[in-house]
Amino acid sequence: MKKEKKQSKFKKGLLIYTAVMLAALAVGLTVFWFFIQDYENGMPVHGMERTMESFNEEKISDLISNQTFGNAGALEDSSVWVSWYQELIRGKHLTFEEARENTATTPTYLVKADDQPVGKVTLKVTGKNAFKFNLWGFDRLDVSEYLPETATYTVTVPKGTTVTVNGHVLGEEYITENDVVYPELSNIQTYLSEVPLSTTYKISGLLNEPEIAATTGNGRELTLEKDDHNYAFSYAMSDAEIAPLKTMAEGVVNSYAMNFIDVSKQIYNYIMPGSELEENIKLTVTGFYPTKYIASYGFDSMNVSNFNYYSDSCFSCDVQYNFHVKFQNFTVEQESLPGNMRWYFVNKDGKWYLTDLGYLNEES
Repeated sequence: MKKEKKQSKFKKGLLIYTAVMLAALAVGLTVFWFFIQDYENGMPVHGMERTMESFNEEKISDLISNQTFGNAGALEDSSVWVSWYQELIRGKHLTFEEARENTATTPTYLVKADDQPVGKVTLKVTGKNAFKFNLWGFDRLDVSEYLPETATYTVTVPKGTTVTVNGHVLGEEYITENDVVYPELSNIQTYLSEVPLSTTYKISGLLNEPEIAATTGNGRELTLEKDDHNYAFSYAMSDAEIAPLKTMAEGVVNSYAMNFIDVSKQIYNYIMPGSELEENIKLTVTGFYPTKYIASYGFDSMNVSNFNYYSDSCFSCDVQYNFHVKFQNFTVEQESLPGNMRWYFVNKDGKWYLTDLGYLNEES
């Protein structure tokens, strides 16, 4: 009887022990299951999978920041580049794989569209789960290695001019040349109390043709000349400013032609004293026209145009004319004297002097 009671207690104890162990095992398995789940969910690849849910043309803008396109997007509205990227991935089969830069602390993945690389995604820790495993989420998208062909522009302006590109004011980091003397003024800068200087900017990485504007601190308007991707701004001159200068220049043209046929030396009243131009005119042979046989002379045409303001004491203009000489009882091979030049004037002591000139081709 006692033996049966002992066996009964043993069985009861065994059952209790077994139940406790099974319960503990169940709890342990449950905890282990959640541990495995948290461990698995803490893998960076799952963060990337969640990121890829937004990697489509409708949601991609949520992943794009100011750094996505590197310097390429700095001077254009982000919508320009977002549209380009949407088109790049539209309708494509998107996949991802670990990038060369991938590390345990900075997970980085290469995204491909139809097997062509289109960007790199870097993840960051966004939190911890119950078992303190890292939770990974989107940090940044970088497509700077996969940009399309972009354009580079140069912008040359008078020093002190503010330049804007698509509404963005250009800073010093875009300047490639500063305090540069205009090449065409190199022969006359000696006669200027303040030499006009220019600044050149270089802008790169533009997808579309930019809107480039320039404003001066002195309130003077600017005119623009474009040559492919080279922009050059110069000061504009009003009709009221041009009118007296044009009248003055036309008088100089008349004296210049008269000197050439040796009927007047008034040109020296309009040439900068001591200039190289003055010396060249003195050395020019003008006596081969026999003045005593000249019957008449005059201009068939004269045009003074394209006034370019450099400063209050310097401007240039283009001079085209055709001057004829008629002889009596004498014959010369050429009775017509054409001129096509750009003249540079400097104001000294309140008077304008022709200080340099350059010859233009027929297309100028």
